[in-house]
Amino acid sequence: MQIHYIWIKEFNAIKESGVNLSSKFLIHLEKKDGFFLLIIRHNPDYISNFFQEENVTDVCAIIGKNGTGKSSVLKYIKDNMPDGLSTRIENDIILYSVDEKYYISYPELVKLELENNTDVGFKMQKYTKIRSSSGLGHADYIYYNYLLDYNEDYTNWHGLQNISTTSLLLKERKRILEEMQSVEFKKGLLIRTSDLQHLHMMEVYQAVIFINNTGEELPFSKPKSLHLMLDSKEDDYFFGDTEKYQDVVDLIKYLESIIPQYSSPEETFIGNLWYSVFINFLITERKYSVSNPYQHVITREENENRDRFIERFFTSMNGVTFPHTSNGEIYDVGIPKLDNLSILVPAFIALASRLIQSNTIRIKNEGEAFFHFNTGSENEFKEFQNLYVKIKGITSFIQFRWHSLSSGEQSYLSLMSRFYSLVHEESVRLQNRLIILIDEGDAGYHPEWQRLFFKNTIRFLSSLFHNHSIQLIFTSNTPFLTSDLPKSNILFVQKSEDGTPYFLDKQNHNSNTFAANIHTLFSDSFYMDGMLIGEYAKDKINEIIKYLNDQTVKVSNDSYKKIIDSIGEPVLRKKLQDMWFEKFGLQEKLEVLRKQVAEVEQKIKDNNDKSSL
Repeated sequence: MQIHYIWIKEFNAIKESGVNLSSKFLIHLEKKDGFFLLIIRHNPDYISNFFQEENVTDVCAIIGKNGTGKSSVLKYIKDNMPDGLSTRIENDIILYSVDEKYYISYPELVKLELENNTDVGFKMQKYTKIRSSSGLGHADYIYYNYLLDYNEDYTNWHGLQNISTTSLLLKERKRILEEMQSVEFKKGLLIRTSDLQHLHMMEVYQAVIFINNTGEELPFSKPKSLHLMLDSKEDDYFFGDTEKYQDVVDLIKYLESIIPQYSSPEETFIGNLWYSVFINFLITERKYSVSNPYQHVITREENENRDRFIERFFTSMNGVTFPHTSNGEIYDVGIPKLDNLSILVPAFIALASRLIQSNTIRIKNEGEAFFHFNTGSENEFKEFQNLYVKIKGITSFIQFRWHSLSSGEQSYLSLMSRFYSLVHEESVRLQNRLIILIDEGDAGYHPEWQRLFFKNTIRFLSSLFHNHSIQLIFTSNTPFLTSDLPKSNILFVQKSEDGTPYFLDKQNHNSNTFAANIHTLFSDSFYMDGMLIGEYAKDKINEIIKYLNDQTVKVSNDSYKKIIDSIGEPVLRKKLQDMWFEKFGLQEKLEVLRKQVAEVEQKIKDNNDKSSL
């Protein structure tokens, strides 16, 4: 699935504008008297196989100053094209492809004529309202925006994974409001923790999982410590409906009466950790398990404190069964999940105790601690994290927060970890085709990180979604991204005097952007009124230089020649052109002469054939 072109009659500030997202085609819509003429040609600047990432079908960077409407293009796509939407597209023209089959969808009441100057066939589809059956729903759409957008719709439709900051910020509030609980209970949850705190906890948790489950290198030093905070208020859930959960409420009150007298903050923390694991299990068992055939209950023993009761609660899970009737016979059925918990929970508590004794986990108070990263502790944290993930239920009984992290580092981690969570979240099932929309993904980055942004991002996403085909659409207002891409992969957008955005025709923008000097691009009036190149471009240039210096190479590569000719830095372009001529000049001249001889021989043959008639 790939979107090539959209003509938008009206969306936000965009009015009657064509948006060419394809690097392969030059697409232009002309408004004639009484009809539209859609002209499609091959883009002569298109470079096949430019991207080494084979599962990347195409990349488009929409470049423009703030307020030009570039972000509106991404919002238009995510608000109209995912499968689960009741589409609002009624007057627009969309050109897309699915499995190398090309389609043009246009309004039933619009008279559209096609001038196709390519060797590709396009199927014309009239519509009243575009539905997912038209093919646009044959992909999942992923939308990322780190910046807070007050006009953003946070809804996650079927076919849309909205991992923008605004969406995640409101996600927990939406979940609480949809709880089947009393108004008083919901109010208590909303008052106790702010939306920002919920977002922060989610971000840190995803970053912890990402850092400790992937070999992805980071452009900064990992934080030296991680703040751990026990969620001591999870038991409030049961007090929200005491009639329904009276047995649990009575048990909680009983456990409060047998809390042991701890001799140190470390012992207190471990005791509260036992309790947090216990409540977390009960919430998952009672709230999220539908038609649960078995609820684990143990009898109370005299002279037993809270910690010993909870420990015995989990260890006694080993080997438990429940009766199951099948074909008139009763069978005892085991519960593997409980068998595992009977081993994993004590192991988790024992590990936490050992890490506290070794001072890897340092206690702040009865419910807070710091996990310090030092030599060897990363493996210990990985073990701690793995056990935590295995024993936790639907909710999280530990809140993880980085002790020290800059805004730029948080932004970097957010991009990586949010995408990473989509692959490793059990509730997410992605289609094989993905359209990834990244709105100013390098916002808040240091210029050096901006220079590396495209290379790191495309490599990361290609590897992460290695079983998917992906189309990437970026927006940016800086030249760093521009320098990493040929002009066929860039769509420039400007604003007219009346404030209406207009998108420059790719053919008419003559600047060669690939490997262009970033200082030169900065001085261009498109970016500012008034030799660094992108890292991906640098690697491509080094790849070409290595190719030209390889004595075993005898046949020229047309794609490399196109790349050299598209280089915006004149000195670099001239040097590589000289190297190319030195290596292939005589061969190319020989090929030209052979072609001329063949043409002359063909003319002689044609003349002889005419004479014989």
